[in-house]
Amino acid sequence: MTRSFAILALAGLVASCHGGSSSAAPPDASAGDDGGDEAGVTIGGDRPVTVRVPAGYDPTKPAPLVMMLHGYGSANVLTELYFPMHTIADEHGFFYVAPNGTLDSTDERFWNATDACCDMDHTGVDDSGYLASLIAETQAAYNIDPKRIYVMGHSNGGFMAHRMACDHADVVAAIASYAGAVWSDPTKCNPSAPVGILQVHGTADTEVLFGGDIPDAGSLPTGVYPGAVETLAIWATKNQCPGALTDTGTTMHVDVDADGNETDVSRYDGCPSNAAGELWKVNGAPHVFDWTPAALEAVWAFFEAHAKTQ
Repeated sequence: MTRSFAILALAGLVASCHGGSSSAAPPDASAGDDGGDEAGVTIGGDRPVTVRVPAGYDPTKPAPLVMMLHGYGSANVLTELYFPMHTIADEHGFFYVAPNGTLDSTDERFWNATDACCDMDHTGVDDSGYLASLIAETQAAYNIDPKRIYVMGHSNGGFMAHRMACDHADVVAAIASYAGAVWSDPTKCNPSAPVGILQVHGTADTEVLFGGDIPDAGSLPTGVYPGAVETLAIWATKNQCPGALTDTGTTMHVDVDADGNETDVSRYDGCPSNAAGELWKVNGAPHVFDWTPAALEAVWAFFEAHAKTQ
């Protein structure tokens, strides 16, 4: 699927974290349909979501869980147009759950991730607690491997993935944040265990800037947020990773519309246990781009390489 098609599908819905608000509300995704073919139990109480069960699931064998979080003004089914991690769930045998945020006063869905993004109405909704409860409910219903629980998200969902790593490091083994950021104040992030951190960010992103920013009035994010490199530096300290972020010399093809391997891979080496800090710098990529199948596989490989060890 081309990026232009994905953006057309998002027209009027604002699938990214930006200031322009559409008059059209997102589709009603309250039933939590995640687009999966193998529908399982519905969890979440008054914020329901249906768990996608991988084909061939064997209840006697612990299976991984991947949680996908959408961007501001978007919904689960829309994120899957350009970031379709669910398409490889059967191949790798992981459970998949893609919940929806709540609606704000402008009828846009959001996650209360950090002070920068994106609870503009200051509702204080406990999305961190809600998402943790979804993980617990999935574990109660299925044989989920407690060492292989992963969270990923785009934009506001990327911010929320970092929040989950900060708040629930005892549960979350690794995250992948696509155009998100951690708290600008490192003291607000207090992980209780190491977490694998994959930061993916386009250098031409004009919504959540690669280098971080203090946004203009009325825009999103609404406060100071660290750039991609600074976000990883914060996590390197939290994870007790020695040394500096180093270019590995590896390149990847992540953005479908790019020519060749446009993405540079850097990482912190020597991190203890399952901890990690890795950056995919997607040169020339905007805020929303379609992912290549190979890039999705590489995210999964990162997750599996950073399962909890204890």
